[in-house]
Amino acid sequence: MTGRDSLADQAGEAQDWKARFSAARRRVTYRAFGWLSAIGSLCTIAMTIAALAGSLAPWVFAIGFVAFSVTLIGLVLYTTGARRTAELKLEHSRGDSRVLEEGKRSLEEHIRGLEARLEAGSKAFGSHRLAFGDIHRMVHELRDYLYEADVSDWDGEERRRELYRVAVGILGDVSAMMTRLTGRTCATCVKLFVDPPDASNEDGTLITFCRDRESARTRGQRDRQETFQVSENHDFSRIVHSDENFFTSNDLSGHEGYYNERPDWRSRYLSALVLPIQRSNIGDEPERFHDILGFLCVDAKETQVFDESFSVELLAPISDSMYWPLHLMHQATRRETPDGPEDDDG
Repeated sequence: MTGRDSLADQAGEAQDWKARFSAARRRVTYRAFGWLSAIGSLCTIAMTIAALAGSLAPWVFAIGFVAFSVTLIGLVLYTTGARRTAELKLEHSRGDSRVLEEGKRSLEEHIRGLEARLEAGSKAFGSHRLAFGDIHRMVHELRDYLYEADVSDWDGEERRRELYRVAVGILGDVSAMMTRLTGRTCATCVKLFVDPPDASNEDGTLITFCRDRESARTRGQRDRQETFQVSENHDFSRIVHSDENFFTSNDLSGHEGYYNERPDWRSRYLSALVLPIQRSNIGDEPERFHDILGFLCVDAKETQVFDESFSVELLAPISDSMYWPLHLMHQATRRETPDGPEDDDG
């Protein structure tokens, strides 16, 4: 305890004792008025009876009248003091009642806040548990694809078509999972390199390999004709040309230095999360030129959508799991541009 705290405590105690002394003095004064009133009343009655009986002189009657007047004055003072004391007690009780009422409201608000946090935590736990189940199912789908690709006599085109079908299903699961977790509609796609960057060419060319079915209906019309340059897209460039393993932003319009070759990107998304589909560098390969096959991209039209750390850790296993199937597809097809096949559902 500091000296200032000690002085404050002493001042508080002094004020408390002063208030107690004042209250005690008022009580003594009011009781004295009350006893004087009672004694004066008895004297007045006795003197009045004696004067009326003729046993005392008239001046004694006058003294009795004066005593009666003093009694009335004392009675008035006593009544006034008692009323003031009652008013002070009532005011104090009302003050206590207000304090208790405020404490009650504060406690109720605290309880409501705890209940809301508990409900939110319960919902978040349920959503996260479902998310892990979603990831488990996606990994199963990729595992089954790899097994079928190994035991089947698929040619390159068949590998590509089957992987496209599996990837569209996985992206639909990712979109549904992130929409459920964030409460905002999320779109997903996979961008693949047709001209990957290397030590001699630090730029690279990408195409959209596939999207989730919902976003493909509104954003997939030009996918087969469009290509993207790493150098003209801030998110891809940051991952390829730096040590960053992902890109995320919850406000692209306010993100310092952000650029995008799509002129209409603000109407498509304002929050984005991008993870590379890659393996670590091997041997003497430059650190920044991992074997990047492409990117897993998730975006939303609103700002402040993604919990950055949790979302990255949640999606990283999916992007990592996509590497080997896509690598096998590249080896099998040996095509420059793996255009996606037509969607059976239109």
